[in-house]
This record gives sequence, structure tokens and C-alpha cells, in this order.
Amino acid sequence: MRNFAEEANTFVLVLPVDLGGQANPSIGRVNMAQYDHAEICIIKAAGTAAEPVVVTVIQSNAASGGSSKALTLRNGIYVKTHANIEDATAFAKEAEDSAGVYTATSAIAKEGIIKIPINSEDLDNENGYHWFSASIADTGVANLGVMYVDVFGARYTPPPDAF
Repeated sequence: MRNFAEEANTFVLVLPVDLGGQANPSIGRVNMAQYDHAEICIIKAAGTAAEPVVVTVIQSNAASGGSSKALTLRNGIYVKTHANIEDATAFAKEAEDSAGVYTATSAIAKEGIIKIPINSEDLDNENGYHWFSASIADTGVANLGVMYVDVFGARYTPPPDAF
């Protein structure tokens, strides 16, 4: 049986930053032509005021530059929050606010984990939109957070020494 690191890949990492002091921390573009599934994961500390984390996900038709448009989050957003994240027990499914935008109002003043699943068929592949990226708007207050992407179902054969 293979383990997670052999079946999936984690990349495009935004190291822990103050979400209230950065200008749109964002992940680079993820090429979904190479994967079946991806999951954006945001881990955030408790906020100090009523300023929610706002995540925007877009799809693009080039690795850089090109055209971009909103990516509808068809698979829901999964949120786990608690004053002490170790005490949180289950993810709650939430919906996007508008195409490609999610406001984490349930996690404003709490520690939280936000997961956004994306399937390759969610993108407008017929028109060449194979990449997605995500950004977090300035929360306005000190709020430590990190964002990364796990990708699954590679559509290529990794070199034998990749594991």
C-alpha cells in the first residue's frame, strides 16, 4: 500500500504570514491538466476582530499572464473552527458567496481549517482554462495563516526516483 506522499503531492505553499499585513497572499497557478483533483487548504489563527478571511479562486488559460475568470466552487467549502482547533470535531460544508469567492464568516474570531476541493472538470477546459490560483484578501487585522494545495490523481508517470 502506498502512502499519501506517494499518491499525492503538496505544493504551491504560502508560508505562515500575517493575513492582515500582506497584500493578497496568493498561491501560484496550479496546472490541472496534470491532475484529477486538488484541495486548497487554509489554516488560520484566531482573529482579533470581526474581519473574516476572504478567499478568491480564479481559473486561467496560461501559466502566467493570459486571461483569468472566476472558478465556481462546485464541490463546496469545508470548514472546521473552534476557539481551540484541537477541540474541533468535524468539518461543516459551506457554500461560496459568489462565483469563486468565499468569506469565512463562521471562522472570524476562531482558529480554523478551510478546505476547498477542486476537480479538473470544474475548470473551463474546452476553452483552455487549465490553471487555477487562489488569493486571500487583507483581513484588516492581525491574523496568522498559511495556504497550500494538495493535488491527487497525477496524469503523468513520475520518474522512478521521485519517491
